[in-house]
Amino acid sequence: DVFRAPAGLPLFSALIGTGWQLVVLTLGVIIFAVLGPLHGEVHEERGEVLHAILVCYSLSSIVAGYTSGHFFKQYYATTARNNKNSASTSMWQATMGLTVILLPVVVTAILTVLNAISLLYGTINTIPFMAIIKLFFIWIFVSVPLNVLGTLLGRHTKFVAAGQFPCRVNSIPRPIPDEVPWYGKPSGLIPLAGLLCFGSI
Repeated sequence: DVFRAPAGLPLFSALIGTGWQLVVLTLGVIIFAVLGPLHGEVHEERGEVLHAILVCYSLSSIVAGYTSGHFFKQYYATTARNNKNSASTSMWQATMGLTVILLPVVVTAILTVLNAISLLYGTINTIPFMAIIKLFFIWIFVSVPLNVLGTLLGRHTKFVAAGQFPCRVNSIPRPIPDEVPWYGKPSGLIPLAGLLCFGSI
């Protein structure tokens, strides 16, 4: 049952793809900052790191698409025999769409609130409208096509066959017991997991 597809496979695949995109984005910006002295400057000029973030985000969209498409292809084989209707064939398109819009929607919502507060107080940190339009065009013409290309590559890759797991997935899922000890319930697991992380500080 470990290799059974989760309930919301398109959303889960999109979350995994977005997570890998953030990992590649972070590593790219760190490498750019570390290699600064190698290309002649000890300190980056104003805006260069933001420029590197935008470039790394746009180019890492193919990683998000590939990862989500590959994960969806690998786990969809465990649900394909249960879903024979025509709606199941468009699940990979939902995965691609969620991967494309998941991170930009969250970032845009946060930036809209912060920009509105900045405009309300009249600070100089507001984002100009033309900059928002330029970011939108970068997203539409660079990030979205790379994401779609990555999803198609991940979906049609031949490295790992669909549903190739070390053991067979049962057609009937095993029942999860309702009665568990106190340390198996979320009310006991969440504080213990936090204590484990923050107890070492």
